[in-house]
Amino acid sequence: MSDATPDPMTPGATPRRVPERVGVLGGGRMGAGIAHAFVLAGARVTIVERDEDAAAGARERVEQAIDGSLARGLDADRASLVAALEIATDASAFAGCGLVIEAVPEDPTLKAEALARAEAAIDETGVLATNTSSIGIASLAAALAPPHRFVGL
Repeated sequence: MSDATPDPMTPGATPRRVPERVGVLGGGRMGAGIAHAFVLAGARVTIVERDEDAAAGARERVEQAIDGSLARGLDADRASLVAALEIATDASAFAGCGLVIEAVPEDPTLKAEALARAEAAIDETGVLATNTSSIGIASLAAALAPPHRFVGL
């Protein structure tokens, strides 16, 4: 590498890019944590849950995480952070999201169904990601069209 080109592995060398809108499919502990991180990074976040009760639980988990960050000294306005969070029960709420992250339980059938719903809701430039820890990315990607915009986190 030349002196003019920073090494991309050097912290801070690559400009930080946060998608304007991020979707999270599943608002359990992991999904809520992902949503919390993106809200703090400045994104608008949409969590989609299976029903109203699960949606209420997701909102509560993210708001508790926000409160924890504020209690630890985060200099931010709580109302603004909470306003960046949308909770829905229909995957169509992912329309316009540049990135949608699946964070449902580790069940291959459940994940495949969830990814299919999310894929149908995002446009052709959106990226679909999975937060799986035990299921092969290639096996999940096989059911998606096109699979090249699917990534594992």
